[in-house]
Amino acid sequence: PLVDADFSSAGKALINVIGGDSLTLGEAESAVAFIGSKIAKEAHIIWGATIDTNLPNDAVRVVVVLAGMSEVSREEQKKAAEELIDSIA
Repeated sequence: PLVDADFSSAGKALINVIGGDSLTLGEAESAVAFIGSKIAKEAHIIWGATIDTNLPNDAVRVVVVLAGMSEVSREEQKKAAEELIDSIA
């Protein structure tokens, strides 16, 4: 589940892109670039990609761990999470 947070100030990210047999490195890089565009420009990003043969070929799962986020109000956190969900839906 997505935790309510302001992602724009995240200074570090750990990203794992998991896809079916047809997942390409370019597709994984696109997912990482998209997430990178939503966090601090100078953020340190470590990422990897994994093939899961149990997933359908067109399915992709992305696991993101963020650190170094500044404290913001609960309402601002909720708005940022909703905007991120809307942008990838």
